[in-house]
Formats: sequence, C-alpha cells, structure tokens
Amino acid sequence: MTASRPAAPTPAAPVPGRVLGGAELLRSVGLLADGPVTWGRPVASGRPGVYVVEWPESRPDAPVDLAVVGKWIERLPGLRLDGARPTSRGLAARLHDFWLPGQVVVYVGMTTSSIGARVAAFYRTPLGDRRPHAGGQWLKTLRGLERARVWWAETNAPEEYEDGIFGAFAATIDASAAGAPRLADREVILPFANLQTAMGVRKAHGISGSVQPREEEAAAPERRIVEVPDGDADGAAESARGRPLEPHRPAASAPPRGSGAAPTGRTPDDVASINDLLQEVACRRLLRELSVADAAAELSARGFLRGTRAQPVAVLRELLKNGRIEGAVQDTDRRWAIRCVREGGR
Repeated sequence: MTASRPAAPTPAAPVPGRVLGGAELLRSVGLLADGPVTWGRPVASGRPGVYVVEWPESRPDAPVDLAVVGKWIERLPGLRLDGARPTSRGLAARLHDFWLPGQVVVYVGMTTSSIGARVAAFYRTPLGDRRPHAGGQWLKTLRGLERARVWWAETNAPEEYEDGIFGAFAATIDASAAGAPRLADREVILPFANLQTAMGVRKAHGISGSVQPREEEAAAPERRIVEVPDGDADGAAESARGRPLEPHRPAASAPPRGSGAAPTGRTPDDVASINDLLQEVACRRLLRELSVADAAAELSARGFLRGTRAQPVAVLRELLKNGRIEGAVQDTDRRWAIRCVREGGR
C-alpha cells in the first residue's frame, strides 16, 4: 500500500522517555509498516519510501566494537576527531556520546526510488566507503548488527515523511542532562546513526574524514581561442594572441521564481559573488563539498541572502534547482551538495 501526503505529517504530542519501536514510529506518522527483516535480509519493496533500523533490545550504552573502530581509523588517514587524529578509544567514546539510552531506533532512511535497492546498498557498503551508500555508517561500528531489524513503509512523499519521523522520534527523547547525561548535542536530536536532519542540519559530532575522499577528476587541458586575422589561413602567426576561455558560470540574469529575493543589496542576483564564496569554502573542506545547511550558514555569516523574505536555506535551494550554483550535485535521495570544482579553490 502506498501513502502520499503533500506536506510533512505532524508528529504525535511529545512523550519524553517513551520508547518507540520501528513499526510504532512509522505508524505514529500515519504510515503502514511492513517487515521486519533481520539485518542483511532483502527488503521486498521496489517502491519509494522510508525505512527504520531497530536494535533488538534497549541498551544503556552503544555496543561499539573497538577493533572495528581501529580498522576504520587505519584505512582513512584523513579521519579526524575535533581536528586531531583520534585513538580507537577516543573515537569510540565520541560514538558512545550520541547513543540515546533505552532507545531502539538507531537509523531512519528514505529513498525516492526503491527501498529494497537502497537497503541492499546500505548492507554492502563497508565502513569508510563512500559508495554505494555511506549513510548510517555508524551502525557498522556496532557489535551485534546482524541481529538488528529493518522496518519499512512505502510512500510517494519519502522526504516529507522522513522529516515527520525525525520529529516524532525527537518528541520521545528527554535530552536533558538527567535524561541523557552523555549526549554531546542536545539541539539536533536524531537516531544514533543519523548525522543530519532532512533539511541538512548536522549533529555537532566533531568527526570528519570518516569516508574515503572523492577521487579528484583529472584537470582538463587549458583550451585556447586563437584570433585569426582575415587572410591568415592557419593562424600560426597569431598564436601569441591566444587567450584562455573564461570558466563557465551559471547564468545570473534573473532571480529564481518563488525565492522571495529582494531586488537590491546582496541577494541571489549577486550569483557570481555567491559562487565565489561557496567555492572558496568548499575547496578548503577536507571532503571538498558543502551541505545546503552549511552553505546557507556561510552565506548568511558573510552578509548574503539577508535581503530576502525567505529563509536562507530555502533561497539557496531555489538557486540550486535553477542551475545557478557551481558544483551543485544531487545524490540518489535528491539531497543537494556543493562540491569544489575550481582549480586551486578559486
């Protein structure tokens, strides 16, 4: 059965301390839960939807496997914890800090294509690999993952329902120091292995370089335009006049529809400056890319998008959808990111 709604569902009233299993969590936002299957078993759905990974029992702390964490660090020289190379125990301790005591839902995912294919990709992605599906990789550090259960629900509005599920989950969490004494981020409340909200707001976990860096594309040879005067058939005598082609920039002729942009000041009309800033920041990052939330925060901090009536994230999404941001990419879940595409970060 396929459910569809035009907007994110409204979660049930908050009940801090209540433990919701995977099926209950899906039902709490009005979805029909299918499953479960144990971790590693196929999910019998080829439709879009959401899925939930449920731990087989509630625990006071995370069953992190130190040996697995050690191998994770060894294979990724760029992995950092708060900017420094971590020890196995230090990284394991940070993972412990995001375990929610007593809760059994440890990951929520969604896909706009096939739930079965997405979960299968999740299963077969080794810890630290970027492909085929690096989301939820913290689960791969846990002992006993083979006993976890996977629930799912089909829907034509997976992004909206994922957001609703996150809200329903957060409503059950007592994030106070008494309720979750070790919790490192009390603002962004998500299941253990989810690292960002549906809008791209990230947990403040301090771990970077946790997946293999993207393979840098080979730099294309510089192309040149040669101006040839009339009568000079091959232009050999004019080779000194050659000049590099200007790098391609997205068109900036008009603001995107529905962006709520003001016509003056630093607005989305100043696309060239926006692209300059985003490329500068993205090219400094270890993974050489920015999430939409990070990009919007950088723009706001530098004085961009303040003359708009819409939220900066919403305005930036419109620019992305209209093809006006350099290095814009979408993953298979239609989430945007901005990659460094300028040589030398300029």
